[in-house]
Amino acid sequence: MALYAIGDLHLSLGSDKPMEIFGDGWKDYVARIREGFSVLTEDDVTVLCGDLSCGMSLEESLEDFLKVMPDYERVRTCSPNIPKCMYERAAETNMYIVAAPPMKQGRIELIRYFKEQSISFEYHRYGSISEVPPYE
Repeated sequence: MALYAIGDLHLSLGSDKPMEIFGDGWKDYVARIREGFSVLTEDDVTVLCGDLSCGMSLEESLEDFLKVMPDYERVRTCSPNIPKCMYERAAETNMYIVAAPPMKQGRIELIRYFKEQSISFEYHRYGSISEVPPYE
């Protein structure tokens, strides 16, 4: 598992606001972002840090985010005071929204991002009760 963070993507996927007007560094930037994300695995965690859309207002940015919200596994907010439509969209897509205030202790905060698995083999204290398959 790896942890990545990226921000200021300024995606204008739902509108006609080309970022190329700001210089050659923005040419084909969406394709380059897709290429960068293509190497991530299912176990990796990516934190999107803001300025994801080119929306000129909160309402316009919210519309853009609601369109791409199903692409994410969970959403982390800094406050439970988010628009009701985000909770409704999360319920439609079976998504987890972490709306509790962030914790100062990183170990506690990161618990929300780990997927735990546990494998247990039970043995009698004098040996195996039954035939146990070999562990690979």
